[in-house]
Amino acid sequence: MHSRSDRWNEIRDGIGLGALLVFAFFAWLGTGVAHAALLLMIVLIVTDYRAAWPLVCRDPVTRTFLLFLGYLLICASRAAQQWPETAHAQWAAVWPWISLWLFIPLAWWLKGRWNRIGAIMVLAPLGLMGGIFRRSDWSGLPQWLAGERYEFGYTALGISLLSLVIVIGLLAFLPRLVSLAQGLSARLSIALTFLVVLSFFLFILMVAQSRGAWFSLIVALLLLAGFAGLQRRGTISRRALPAVVLVPTLTAAAIVVIAAATRFGGPIMERVRSEEEVIPDVLTLDEAQVPYSPWGARIHLALWGLRLFARHPWLGFGPGADAPGHLLKLEFGPQQSGFLTVIEHFSHLHNAYLEILVRFGLLGSMLFAAGFFFVVRGIIANRRCGMLPADFCTFGWVVLLTILVFGCYEFRLLHTDFRFLTMLLGGIFYTHTLHRRPDEN
Repeated sequence: MHSRSDRWNEIRDGIGLGALLVFAFFAWLGTGVAHAALLLMIVLIVTDYRAAWPLVCRDPVTRTFLLFLGYLLICASRAAQQWPETAHAQWAAVWPWISLWLFIPLAWWLKGRWNRIGAIMVLAPLGLMGGIFRRSDWSGLPQWLAGERYEFGYTALGISLLSLVIVIGLLAFLPRLVSLAQGLSARLSIALTFLVVLSFFLFILMVAQSRGAWFSLIVALLLLAGFAGLQRRGTISRRALPAVVLVPTLTAAAIVVIAAATRFGGPIMERVRSEEEVIPDVLTLDEAQVPYSPWGARIHLALWGLRLFARHPWLGFGPGADAPGHLLKLEFGPQQSGFLTVIEHFSHLHNAYLEILVRFGLLGSMLFAAGFFFVVRGIIANRRCGMLPADFCTFGWVVLLTILVFGCYEFRLLHTDFRFLTMLLGGIFYTHTLHRRPDEN
């Protein structure tokens, strides 16, 4: 017979799994529900402290997070005292920065089980599709097809990044999905579903018209092709893939990509060509010659961000430092210039790495880098010991590299859509490392 504690552990695990699935589905469909599910997962972990504490003690990412938490509170307190007018912003930014590390509770409840990982990788895109259908005014479809930009109830960059990650996942896992299906009809159903979902999210990418996301898509496709060539000895390639379904499906996917680019080629090229005239001025490496176009302004922001970092290189300006806001006033006061006229309309530095350096200095940036290093090290170790299949690692590397590229021209770390994406991706990438036995490390 099961003891009372065993029954409670089973009940707690069931509730935790339910909260995990609810979080995945509502991450981009209903953020209030997702936050409640996240809180429930954390509370349940606290109630299971006897099992959680040993993992916390030996897990390097959790220890790094605790160090960052202390550093974050110190930075916020110091900045609020040094610049009292920013006190509210400093303390308001504490939770968004903390939540970037909350992939740890998701990794805990995933427990390194592939059925749970697969479930949230299906539920999250379904929830996003539900959010898109619910928030969008589809009466504008003819205008979108004619080249009008639309954001589907989200922000252009936010929905573009989410769609990009889903497209990468579809392409990375297609061979596995087709090979696991039993029977030709099942394989054809999977192929058809794949094409429909791929077409949908490529359509979102095209209509949102984010040049950076288009560039990241090209990078992702090149990386996928490169990793596919390198991992010929992966577990998927050892199986006899049903070429009668896989080859036509990949061909059709290529046709979908080409058709999307052809259909929306006009708006895409128009937005790309709008920056062509600044290229010669940028290549002169003369800051005074760089115009204040969308990409030229990013160069000015980057240079100014480096100068801000040089003023407080160790501790930064605090977690809530708004560079184009209060830091502009701090540095320039009431004076006006062409730089100020343009830059004050930007809400951030449009570079995730510079934002971290300016807000947290070198010490805080090293903590971020340490957390990322431990996650990557875990993926490498788990792959070497055979715990992770080749296609999962391909998806992981391509997504991580694509997001790193995305961070070079955009800052979305504090936006809810990106923070939830970080939790989901971090959870699935780190769960096997978190639940490895000590003798496997």
